Amino acid sequence: MSDEEADLARYDAEQKSAELNVARVLAEDGIIRAPFAGTVVVRTAEPGAFVGAGFPMFRLVDTAGARIRFGVSTEVATKLTLGQPVSFRIDGEAPLRGGRVSTISAEVDRSAELVVIEADVPEPGIVRSGVRVRVYLDGRQQ
Repeated sequence: MSDEEADLARYDAEQKSAELNVARVLAEDGIIRAPFAGTVVVRTAEPGAFVGAGFPMFRLVDTAGARIRFGVSTEVATKLTLGQPVSFRIDGEAPLRGGRVSTISAEVDRSAELVVIEADVPEPGIVRSGVRVRVYLDGRQQ
């Protein structure tokens, strides 16, 4: 192989390597990573659409755990603590299941005079979105 052919082969290899690197960067830029494992429940942008920074392209649901949202009176809310155990019963099912208070909202829904409380559910997948549950704090239904 002559020096000229060797130089041409080196140049061709460098060119192919550069093209591969550009393809890798473009592929990596096209990957959207969520901060948690979940399921896409709403897509707000179509494939190929141009979107601006901060535009919500998807709505994700965390499938690793569930959270129950319910309202309590302001009087009951003042007695709750983060981490406090709660029990709940899924409508139509007999056993009570346990969870823990994870959020006590600072806002009060004035129309209903209720404070929104969230409780983490320990078993993933047992509560689906929209399912009605009965919540019990200290054995009392809420």
